[in-house]
Amino acid sequence: MMAFDTTLVVTGPKGNRTLSIDDFFREPFVTALEPTEVLTEIQIPKTVAHSGGAYLKLKRKTGDFATVAVAAQVELDGRGAIAKARIGLAAMGPTPLRARRAEEHLTGRMPNPATLAEGARLAAEGVRPTRDLRGGVEHKRAMVEVYTRRALEKAVERARR
Repeated sequence: MMAFDTTLVVTGPKGNRTLSIDDFFREPFVTALEPTEVLTEIQIPKTVAHSGGAYLKLKRKTGDFATVAVAAQVELDGRGAIAKARIGLAAMGPTPLRARRAEEHLTGRMPNPATLAEGARLAAEGVRPTRDLRGGVEHKRAMVEVYTRRALEKAVERARR
């Protein structure tokens, strides 16, 4: 599961430096690491009360690359509204990406079916998948919407416990 504000610590000959997880992936097989650096630490903040997450992956068979993968993390406030939301998507472009428009839509709203469905629709609207052996563009976009809605529902359910 993904957490809010995850920080990466990298170490090299010049010492340590920190990176946001959002800045780590540059392109396929290329990260923000310099040639002489290594990732030495992943700092994931401790989850707070009323937070939950979920990771879902659509694949043809176990061990296969994802057709679609979605990670969702939510934090609920005292009235039960979504205080924070993060949605990460994989297999929808050359690097993992965030569904920022969906996150913005969800923040401050009650996590009812219509709100979660709209967040999922916005996540799907923001991806640019490519056709490959795992499926066509429209199929993948539709699966992003379905899997994002399911991940959000599961994350909210866990946050309410």
